[in-house]
Amino acid sequence: MNAESLEFALRSLKYPDWRRLETFASQFIASELSSYRNMAATYGDMGRDGEAYCLGARSTSLYQISTSEDWKAKISQTVARLRQNFKEIDELVYLTNREIGPSADDLKKTLRIDFNISLDVRDLSWFVDRQFTNPQRESASESLIEHVVGPLLAMNKITSDVAHAITDQEARIGLLHLALDASDKATDKGLTRSSFESLTLAALHDTDSGNRISAEEVTKRVQAMLPADVGHQVGVYVTGALARLSKKNGKVKHWTKTSDYCLSHDEILAIKAELSQFMLEEAQVEGKISEKLGIYIDQLKDDSKRAALAAKAVKAALEESLLHLGERFATQVANGEPHPVDSAEFKTILGKSRSKELRGIDLDRVVDAACAFIADADQATCKHLRRLGDAYTLFAFLRQTADVQKAIVNLFADGQVWLDTTVVLPLIAESLIAEGEPKRYTNILHAAFTAGLKFYVTDGVIEEVLSHINRAILCNRSTAAWRSNVPFLYSEYINSGRSASSFTDWIDEFRGNSRPADDVADYLLEEFQIGRRNLRDEMDRADPEVRAAVKEYWINVHNQRRNQGQLESAVDPIKILKLAEHDTECFVGILKVREEDRSNSRGYRQWWLCLDRAAVSIGPKIRESLLDWREKSPVMNPDFLTEYLRIGPTRSALSQDQRVSIPVLTEMAKHASISPDLIKVADEARAQNSNMSERRIQRMVRDRLDTRRSHDPRHRPRSLTDIQDELVE
Repeated sequence: MNAESLEFALRSLKYPDWRRLETFASQFIASELSSYRNMAATYGDMGRDGEAYCLGARSTSLYQISTSEDWKAKISQTVARLRQNFKEIDELVYLTNREIGPSADDLKKTLRIDFNISLDVRDLSWFVDRQFTNPQRESASESLIEHVVGPLLAMNKITSDVAHAITDQEARIGLLHLALDASDKATDKGLTRSSFESLTLAALHDTDSGNRISAEEVTKRVQAMLPADVGHQVGVYVTGALARLSKKNGKVKHWTKTSDYCLSHDEILAIKAELSQFMLEEAQVEGKISEKLGIYIDQLKDDSKRAALAAKAVKAALEESLLHLGERFATQVANGEPHPVDSAEFKTILGKSRSKELRGIDLDRVVDAACAFIADADQATCKHLRRLGDAYTLFAFLRQTADVQKAIVNLFADGQVWLDTTVVLPLIAESLIAEGEPKRYTNILHAAFTAGLKFYVTDGVIEEVLSHINRAILCNRSTAAWRSNVPFLYSEYINSGRSASSFTDWIDEFRGNSRPADDVADYLLEEFQIGRRNLRDEMDRADPEVRAAVKEYWINVHNQRRNQGQLESAVDPIKILKLAEHDTECFVGILKVREEDRSNSRGYRQWWLCLDRAAVSIGPKIRESLLDWREKSPVMNPDFLTEYLRIGPTRSALSQDQRVSIPVLTEMAKHASISPDLIKVADEARAQNSNMSERRIQRMVRDRLDTRRSHDPRHRPRSLTDIQDELVE
């Protein structure tokens, strides 16, 4: 029994459970107040559920115990009735399983001033904080947990509330246990062994000493969780898992005479505690999604019940996105072709779900809210989503092969990764984020560096970064006359709330005037351990036909982006040729390094980390022009890298903090857009609040920009993949 189990039990109580809450709360009160009398009755209690007995006088301290969601209305109604029946009342103690906290401060003040009644609110946290203060409260808590949590966590009930991306009940319970056993602690245990231990525990989910099953039944249940084509391998792995789990004082109890198995008593208690914590985290995630929906969607701002139901639909779609991400990671490990999951695909998933809770709501706004939820996720939310993501990824591997560890060895144990401009610019922009706030790409690179990966940029990427910086400075100096897209770095700078007049000072932190390329290279090395290494020689040694096909592909891509109006700048053949050469150098050069690398026969060590959708699509396009070309694409998107860090062979090299800080669904996170008219709004907000501290001014500017954007559909937030063309314009 732990605090999480009691919290989950209390949160699970609804109106029909009022009698159970009254019994529980009365035991908590009576353990500290011997004069307490339980007066609750279906009729005749005159509005109070309990009172503190006073010899020779009517009680002035009365108690109300309630499961009501609208606690304010309940308290007001109770006070009105008690004032009629108990003229002497001067204190009301209100006990509830709801979370109230300081939200009752105004009501307390009103009751004290208007009626001279002191209100003492004892909410969910009051009970949880006092659970272990005496034996009577421990016993009451254990009884409540047993009656409430046990049935809720039974297999037939729990599977309706979890793993929404999977339809089969057996597979859902398997996914749940994979998630429960996913740990942010470093471990060297093989993934095949740990995965089958989780699935074996899932098969034994509802067992105890009075309800045992045979080894054959355990195997049968695990086989039901996995595709038929890997079923013949399951028996061996389940047998091994049962042997390990049933060792002395293990998680599984083995009845040798009958050769039956069940969960040990300690494991049953541990699973209940873990499930309670897991379901609490699920509820917290849905609550945060609901908050975002209320901000972005007018129909849900004042309709908390509908927002909560819509949040469940959005959460289910996010889980399906995690499943897709896991499947694509497994596929890329097998065949090398990248397939990212972004906001456009998430919208498609939402549309296909046909959720009645989302009918009549603009799906674009729902996507914006979900992407904002991902972008603003705090550490606790990220930790839960990562645990779900790991479970779905392992499940995706198990769908392909029972031997997950064998599939994983195809991943590089160390590696060399070249960064595209579409990744370098967001890294630089994250230096604007305050200390302690999440820095998605910075956290990914720091974790990857710890895991042993080496990062590089070519001179071509540095040249593109400098070109972008120069364009941002030009926009800063001529905002009023600017008629094109606001460059990404300048947009992020203004969105941070900083003064436009100081933009060039910020740029000077990492770029001087005499040797700007060297300055940027030094900054990337010092801040992110990104080295400078060109691939031109390797590209020149590559097959001329491949080099020509790749270069032609990139020339067409950059031409189409400008000719189709994706960018407002004029077509510059020389610039297009340069951009195409830079992309060709990375793609072809890495392929040549792979070909000449003899240090690792399993998997590939060299990759190109890139957000450009055109880079993701290049492999199939090259095969159309070169029919005998069979190379695997070196393109890796950030989500592939995050999955590698969590699941790959170097996962044990990361600290717990690093594992938790690795973001999830990186390509869904969106950035606030900016335009010349919004830059003017920012300048006005800064001028109006010039007497405040710089920290407050920046916050006021950000708030003003957010408010203006929320009423203007032209300024919808955009993901980095949405603005990939502008990053290298």
